[in-house]
Parts: sequence; C-alpha cells; structure tokens
Amino acid sequence: MNPELGVVLLTAMAAVLLTWLIFCLVRRSGNPIPVGSGFEGILDLTASYVSHYLLAAVFLSPLLGMALGKPLLILLLPVLHFFASIVILPGAFATAYAGRRWLKRRWTRTRAWTAAVLTVVGMWLLSYALVLGWDRPPDLLVRLLGEALATVAHLVSIPMGASSLALVLAWVVPPRVSCGTVKK
Repeated sequence: MNPELGVVLLTAMAAVLLTWLIFCLVRRSGNPIPVGSGFEGILDLTASYVSHYLLAAVFLSPLLGMALGKPLLILLLPVLHFFASIVILPGAFATAYAGRRWLKRRWTRTRAWTAAVLTVVGMWLLSYALVLGWDRPPDLLVRLLGEALATVAHLVSIPMGASSLALVLAWVVPPRVSCGTVKK
C-alpha cells in the first residue's frame, strides 16, 4: 500500500472518530433545526449543511496537514473548501428538496454534522483517488469536452460527488434509536 494513502486513510478514520466523540459530548444534537416552509425551508437546510461543512473543513483540515507533514495544507485546505462550497450549493439544494419532499424527515444537527464530515473526508479520499491516482481526466471526457474543459469537469466532480453522496447518506440514515424506539 502507498504510504500517502495510508496517511490519508488514517486521517479519515481519525476525523470520523473525532466527530463521533463530539456527538457523544453534545447529546442535544438530535434536535431538529428550525426551518421555514417551502422554498425558504429548503434554503435554510442548504445553508445549514454548507455552514456545518465549512466548520468541519476548518476543524478537520489541520489533521490532514499535520498527518502529511505539510503545514501549508493547514491554511490552504480551508480556502479550497470555501471554493468547493460554492460548487456544492446546487447539489445541496436539490438534495434538500428531495429529502424534504419525498423522505419526509427532519433535518437535524446530527444529520448536518454527519453530512459535513462525510463530505470533507470524502473529498480527501476522492482527491487522492482522482487527482493523485490519475495524471489526466479519462479519455472519454477528453474526447467529449476537450482537454481544458475535461480537466475542469474532472476537478469539479470531486466536491460534487463527495457532497452528493454524503448528503444522500445523511438523509437516508434513520434517526437515532433510543430504548428500542425510533425518534422522529
């Protein structure tokens, strides 16, 4: 196994463990986030997710920077995550609409933090797999879009894919179970 991949995986596991510890310390995190109805409610859910995502990026980025021994990453990663938050807004909005409309579940702080941490860790793993694993975008993408646009699409797919997967997982996971009953 590549040593850099091992460091990234260990950092991802440390991030998940740190998040679990935060959840254990803050038991009130299952309370629903107050949101409006209709379009305003979906904007509230999207803003909640993006704000939790940016906070998770700011707190988890030093872990990766220290683990890889690259202090520049501690400063650079939050800035990159800020730009990624702009890219993930449309997908977050669409997922919030679908989750609210069809799943009929409440958006809780636990769901928000789960999606945020999974997005940050997912971006690290996808970045390693897509950017460091391949020198260039797939040939089919290059043939369809050309070299420059294929590179941009390849890089934009990282935050969009990680965010979408994390949001879907956060919406699909049932609420926490307490004494054998599911809380709504």
